[in-house]
Amino acid sequence: MTTATRRLRRAGVAGLATIATAGVTVLASGGSAFALANASATLASGGVTTLAASGSGQALDDLTLTFQDASGSSVFSAGEQITFELTDNAGAELTNTGTNTLNYIAFGATPTVTADNGAAASISLASGANSNQNDEFVLTFTKDAAQDTDKTTFTISGLKVNIGSKFASGQDVFVTGKATTPPGATPFAGPSATQTVQVATIPQVSVTTSKVSVSAGGATNVALGTISIKDVVGGAIASGDTLSLALDNGAAFTTAPTATGTPAVGTVTIVGGALQFTASAASAAGNTITLTGAKITNAANGKPVTATLTDTTNAFGINPTAKVAVAVAESRLGGADRYGTGSLVFQDAGFNATSAVLTSGANFPDALSAQYLASALSNNLGAAVGVLTTDPNTLSSQTRTQLVTNNIDTVYIVGGTAAVTANVANQVAALHVANVPTNANINVIRIAGADRYATNSAADLFLGAIGGSGHAFIATGQNFADALAVGPAVYDSGDPLILTTGTALSDSAKLTIQSLGITDVTIVGGTSAVSTAVETALTNLGVTIDERLSGADRTQTAAAIANWEVANLGFNLVNVYIARGDSFADALVAGPDAGLNVQPILLTNDPNTLGAGIPSVLGSSTTTTSLTALGLTGAVSVQTLTAAAASIGG
Repeated sequence: MTTATRRLRRAGVAGLATIATAGVTVLASGGSAFALANASATLASGGVTTLAASGSGQALDDLTLTFQDASGSSVFSAGEQITFELTDNAGAELTNTGTNTLNYIAFGATPTVTADNGAAASISLASGANSNQNDEFVLTFTKDAAQDTDKTTFTISGLKVNIGSKFASGQDVFVTGKATTPPGATPFAGPSATQTVQVATIPQVSVTTSKVSVSAGGATNVALGTISIKDVVGGAIASGDTLSLALDNGAAFTTAPTATGTPAVGTVTIVGGALQFTASAASAAGNTITLTGAKITNAANGKPVTATLTDTTNAFGINPTAKVAVAVAESRLGGADRYGTGSLVFQDAGFNATSAVLTSGANFPDALSAQYLASALSNNLGAAVGVLTTDPNTLSSQTRTQLVTNNIDTVYIVGGTAAVTANVANQVAALHVANVPTNANINVIRIAGADRYATNSAADLFLGAIGGSGHAFIATGQNFADALAVGPAVYDSGDPLILTTGTALSDSAKLTIQSLGITDVTIVGGTSAVSTAVETALTNLGVTIDERLSGADRTQTAAAIANWEVANLGFNLVNVYIARGDSFADALVAGPDAGLNVQPILLTNDPNTLGAGIPSVLGSSTTTTSLTALGLTGAVSVQTLTAAAASIGG
């Protein structure tokens, strides 16, 4: 995970999307131009949900609808509409209540829609041609699209479906989107001018597991959780049917489980790495076969393992699946305390500069500014500069060790004497370079202001407009989580992190923006962290707001940042750093390390609670092969790290 090469780059203006606009215009009969035409919109689902065969209020994952904006024109206009219908994989309507009034799948409540980039829309429910139920919803744009080069994304949340008792089980469920106003508009690329995405499946038989097992890639005799096979609707399994449970991604069963439950099955055997067993009787609704004690050889690192059940005698509808294992290497960078962890992270990164940034490990306000200063110094020196923390009153022994073993000759202290005392500065200044008495003493430079915002400005302005991209990140200085999560992006891009109060743009922030010639910004955190009043103040300064990276909590904001880093800065998810989100020290020192390796830092809710953000990133990852926890188990517990690993690949 180490590298000594500073990535001195910035991947374009923040927020640029990657889907091109075809630019075809559809004209109405009156001659006015409609925008909603071949705009290369993309429709995506957060996941595929397993639904019960019947029942109301069953939740689906969010849908996202993304447009590539076009400079000088709108890709959609107020009043235009797209209709979304529950369909099969070919886009054909699923509900047919004309045949049977209970043969339906329909939306059970009106979902909500939110948008970025200043866009707006509303949603209403509707029914398809063969339905007396609301199996459609209509999205109506209430504001023209932005005329810029960013993307516009609508998130459709709160999707719930009702399923009638006569609706066919063994069915995959999709949502198909097509333009309905204006007629003939084609917002989606391709000959069909529609887009279909799977949102759910309704199995005749379900497969579930009591846990997702985690091990390193290729590990043998990995114990699986209890696997349950349930007939959902009745009659799915006939007497004498042979069932097979097979694994994917190269995993294979090595120890056959014990089978109990109804219907009874014969001896479970392993054939070609899969389990086989025969039912002694037909199954009824609710009958469950339980498999206990199975062991496998796991897949290669980074691969999730799914078990798929098939009836080799009389095939039932959808073949049910369950994720039963994941292969991932887990490691830790953790010391006896936060200073020990900081020392290990510094050592792991392989920083090759003779300068280092030092800040308080006890209080965050001034420390948040350290990561950009390290980045700016790296650009200036042409070598990678890292961040270390210290006890505010005395130089921590682990930090001292890193200073002398890495031949540090200049230390930049971020924060005033209330953050890092004069005693610490004197202790550093008393050290000889490389701890050789004949060498010069370490040079100490303090960068500080009257408060956290003035300190931030002093750090941002210390070397002037290094790189001069004109872009900056804006985050609250009143809390630490959002600023920490964006630390790798700050370090990698070389763009400053500007701190402000939550309710107003601080005077220090204004000074930094004007002094560095900042023309566009990415806001980090929701409006409770950085208010709309700050947006207004930025706009009044002539600054363009590229986008806002935020989530429902700190874990989901960190997830939004990670996804942005992957999309805009070329970050990868091969290794992902996991840090506690309720304390700042570990993630602070890891920001430069993660930035050097172009890998994100994801935050837990607390040492023992994973939170929603990490699974939202890792659940769709196909490349993650290792996770690195920052800190010992008191910072990221074994259970929390295991839960993070288990979320890889969905």
